[in-house]
Amino acid sequence: MGSSPWNDEEIGVTVDVDFRMLTLELAGENYTKPEFRREVERDVDRSPGAIEYKFNSVSAILDELGCLDPQLQAAAQRPGSLTDRPRAL
Repeated sequence: MGSSPWNDEEIGVTVDVDFRMLTLELAGENYTKPEFRREVERDVDRSPGAIEYKFNSVSAILDELGCLDPQLQAAAQRPGSLTDRPRAL
């Protein structure tokens, strides 16, 4: 498992999957987050905890940008490379 900084491809996979979950959530549809996390695990050599943390970081950035429902929780850390991806979308 990687302990180096996340590269653009890893971030892209994670953000894309997280946005699919967010789309389902905003539409009021049910989904199973562990299934989405496992999808990322297949493409990214990171631990489940690291992926979950990255999902939380994406939520924090979206919250900072005013794009999240106030009820959604956000992580405190916002890595710079991760911050750029949602803003670009």
